[in-house]
Amino acid sequence: MRGRISSVVIVCGLLAAPAWRAGAQGADVRIDVRSGAVARLPLQFEALQGSGATAAPRRAADQVLANDLQSSAVFAVNRLWAPDAAAQTPQSVTSGTWGGSGSSVRLHGELRDFPARRPILVRDYQGTSADWRQLLHRFSDDCVQQITGERGVADTRIAFVVVEGQNKELWLMDADGYGAHALTADRSIAQSPSWSP
Repeated sequence: MRGRISSVVIVCGLLAAPAWRAGAQGADVRIDVRSGAVARLPLQFEALQGSGATAAPRRAADQVLANDLQSSAVFAVNRLWAPDAAAQTPQSVTSGTWGGSGSSVRLHGELRDFPARRPILVRDYQGTSADWRQLLHRFSDDCVQQITGERGVADTRIAFVVVEGQNKELWLMDADGYGAHALTADRSIAQSPSWSP
């Protein structure tokens, strides 16, 4: 009889272990954004406010950032300067300021919940006017990471091969297709590019 009770206690303990582990890990919250798992989160995009003279006009900065957020597959972006009549009520809103002087550019980016507008992410970025797009890409990636726990890909680059006659040269571009340029001019066959530390 004692052996039978011990067996029942052990089996109950084994069945309860997964539930206990799940409760212990309850602080880690993730949103699954794989294809078809969750609809995109409606995001209201408010145009950046400008100050100072920059190499990149504020409207261009708005377009780059809105496109990055839309391309992330996490957000359904409603641009307030060109509102979508079919847009859903937003769950979050992004805004900020864009400015700089001379060869420096500053971005103050905010991601807030909606309608209360409590801060989810508030961060400042600074760089050179030549790298203004990277500031916007980094803010977009930070927004994605804040919502999903995974870093976005807007600030990544794509290596690819361009065929020119019988030659194949390596090229590089931003994830959004901007800034494509040749890395090699060997007049040879380069193929299967891959990243290395």
